[in-house]
Amino acid sequence: MRLIVYRSPDGRLRSDFYDASGERVFAVAERTAHGILVSEFNQDGEVVDQAYRKSNMALVELASFLKKAAEELQVEETDQYVSVRVNALCDDCRTDSIRREMEILDPATVTSIPVIPLFVCTRCGKKYYSMHPGYLKNLARRNSELFDGEEEKFRQRDEEAFMREIQEYMIRVFASKKLARMKIIK
Repeated sequence: MRLIVYRSPDGRLRSDFYDASGERVFAVAERTAHGILVSEFNQDGEVVDQAYRKSNMALVELASFLKKAAEELQVEETDQYVSVRVNALCDDCRTDSIRREMEILDPATVTSIPVIPLFVCTRCGKKYYSMHPGYLKNLARRNSELFDGEEEKFRQRDEEAFMREIQEYMIRVFASKKLARMKIIK
């Protein structure tokens, strides 16, 4: 299958929608100071998956990330990058002005990528994090070396319970940092 990818003047790549894990999703590849960040989003703007590669070849990394969804990428140049639209309202100012932090910054100046995707209300400045269940599962599977033997056994025995426990822990950590969980409007 061929998938169209749009390249913006600032070098960002954004794919058309495709199906993955029962959802319609699209991917964005961005060059940072030390590599390529590839993020997969659902239709509501939630990050479903994300990979960071120490590379400077965005198209190669995007193609590698999309290998299950597309056999070939067709790149088309575009005049501007279409930012990710998040289907959420700010808890404080009640506007739909929430955007990915990576889109507010110049990606080329970003030297470290947060493990959990961050979002910002461009009107009032309130910060949010995104916690899609698929993202958390992908993160845990890719980083199993972070868990000790008992934790890994627990994950393999009951992945849903393990994910709930990880999610509860992360909620406490982010609450202590004054970051709110972004609530998607369904």
